[in-house]
Amino acid sequence: MSVNSNCFYQIRPQAVIKYAMSVNSNCFYQIRPQAVIKYAMSVNSNCFYQIRPQAVKKYAMSVNSNCFYQIRPQAVIKYGMSVNSNCFYQIRPQAVIKYAMSVNSNCFYQIRPQAVIKYAMSENSNCFYQIRPQAVIKYAMLENSNCFYQIRPQAVIKYAMSVNSNCFYQIRPQAVIKYVMSVNSNCFYQIRPQAVIKYVTSVKY
Repeated sequence: MSVNSNCFYQIRPQAVIKYAMSVNSNCFYQIRPQAVIKYAMSVNSNCFYQIRPQAVKKYAMSVNSNCFYQIRPQAVIKYGMSVNSNCFYQIRPQAVIKYAMSVNSNCFYQIRPQAVIKYAMSENSNCFYQIRPQAVIKYAMLENSNCFYQIRPQAVIKYAMSVNSNCFYQIRPQAVIKYVMSVNSNCFYQIRPQAVIKYVTSVKY
């Protein structure tokens, strides 16, 4: 989605999803279970490569903040982004998720059948509080180094981000995910039991 225009083309489980959105133009190519998902979006151009066996994910990044979109086989997702505040509406079979983002502080409200997830982000330090039926996830972000701590029933995920290079380490019961991000080009490497996900972005942070 963009300042100028956002075009979303979604073809379901057997085909390709193409997303266009930009300051200039962002193109998202998503090929389903057997293939590679390529996301292009930018101030200049961000390319995301995601390989997964069963999942469909769309990630969007704005100028000030990062917006994440997840598309799944049984849902219709509508995203609306403006220049100052970004509002995201996600409709799923059992719940409606609304994300509201502003320039200085980003507030994310996610309504699900069993829990309400509230994310609060400030300018210097961003604190994310996620309430779920079995666990509370707290994300703490600083200006120079961002540390994310996620507590779940079976694993603890720790993300560490620095100014020049951001390294994300995610520990889960079956895999370790490592993300590497630089200032100009961000490279994300995610290792999971069945696939390797590579994200490449070139946004200036």
